[in-house]
Amino acid sequence: MTALLAAGAATLCTVLAAAPAPAAVAGRPQQQEWWLAKLGIRAGWLASRGAGVTVAVLSDGVDASQPDLTQSVTQGPDYTGARQAGPYFGEQGTPIASLIAGHGHGRSKAFGEIGVAPKARILSVQVTLPGNDPQLGPDAARLDGWIAQGIRYAVQHGATVIDLPLDPSQPGATGTSAAAAAAGGSPAERAAVSYAVSHNVVLVGPAGDNGSNGDGVSYPAAYPGVISVGAFNSAFIKAPFSNRNGYVTVTAAGVDMVAATSTGYASVSSTNAASAVVAGIAAMIRARFPSLTAAQVRHALIRSTVYRPRGGASDGSGYGTVNAARALALAGRMVAATAPAGAKAVPGRLPAAPSVVLRPGLGSTLLRDLEISAAVLIALLLLVAAYAVTGRRKPRRALSGAAEWGRSRTAQPRYADSATDADRMLEYFAAPVRQPAKEMALPPRSGTLVRAASGQPPFGPASPAPDAGVLAAAPDRGLFAPAGR
Repeated sequence: MTALLAAGAATLCTVLAAAPAPAAVAGRPQQQEWWLAKLGIRAGWLASRGAGVTVAVLSDGVDASQPDLTQSVTQGPDYTGARQAGPYFGEQGTPIASLIAGHGHGRSKAFGEIGVAPKARILSVQVTLPGNDPQLGPDAARLDGWIAQGIRYAVQHGATVIDLPLDPSQPGATGTSAAAAAAGGSPAERAAVSYAVSHNVVLVGPAGDNGSNGDGVSYPAAYPGVISVGAFNSAFIKAPFSNRNGYVTVTAAGVDMVAATSTGYASVSSTNAASAVVAGIAAMIRARFPSLTAAQVRHALIRSTVYRPRGGASDGSGYGTVNAARALALAGRMVAATAPAGAKAVPGRLPAAPSVVLRPGLGSTLLRDLEISAAVLIALLLLVAAYAVTGRRKPRRALSGAAEWGRSRTAQPRYADSATDADRMLEYFAAPVRQPAKEMALPPRSGTLVRAASGQPPFGPASPAPDAGVLAAAPDRGLFAPAGR
């Protein structure tokens, strides 16, 4: 039986080891999402994936038919009048939504984009137009009003995290400077931001993409109460285009970000992409700890950063680089510290992320191999069971034959007397006769304790006299205990 089980285990290991590692295939950008591991997002998934949280994406629309976003997008109003049509619809919003809440597609979700909070929902509110949209010119003066309306709509329709748009007035951000009316902010936008903050909503905005083109202030990111996000690359080097102003709160991945589009996948480099990462982490925190306020979520993001500048914060870098696992752990400690007495404490430390990340498509391959291995193992177990059943039906050997295991054919007999082997076996396994307890003297520390036989001294002739103590033998167990106890 042991041999058969070992053979089954060996077969299982052989099949798993033979599983080929899938190569990178078009339509599988998950292998290029370097920020998921480097920013502690995969580790944070052990605690939260954003389930139950709605993130509003205020942009130029989101293509809900994108395979990685199906059944995750709710279409809100279109304040621009573009009617969610044309080649420019969702040019910016669809990639941002996929970075936040993309859930992949295909078997085991092995294809497509995986967002920071893949179980969160997206509320798309169209408040801007892409820079190459010809409608942007005549409508630019109305952009700040549309953004303000979009913020209020998102708050009133259940969004607890809002990802704000990139300032369309910046030439480096949209390719046009026609939207100068939005520069410097507006009373409508400022009032809408205050409205969202008062309703316990986390606001995240891109710091701006004009770091190498004037480094002007970007709104709505620069309003008080907004978490403004700068961008860096996979080496944690700040992007040249990322704004260097003092209102930057934190930094996140924003260079060479593979994201979903209406027609496939593309590389995105922008502080808008960086803000999407932070919005996703905020959704993870809100899903895991819904009792935390927006201010507490902001505190957890700021106080858990890595690469923190000396002195706490610096222009363009803010308080450092966000890390999802550290932010969730800190949020857990904050909840535990404010929990009433007797309440179940929330762990403040997350388990480490797996050191090996499965490649896309490996899950289905392993599943198939496990099914094959299980079938082989079941067959082996059936053979073992059949062997056990047939073995029971065989006649037992005579007792004299069974006793042959106790002695060798050529070796000396196991026992010295003249009784038969069968008699010796029966005598060996016979129950001992109970005898009254005998007082035993304690031998010297170097001696050996021996049960006293009736009418004999407790120790052999060569044994030295005991130096202390008396032990009594329990007649039924053969155990020794101090006399008098």
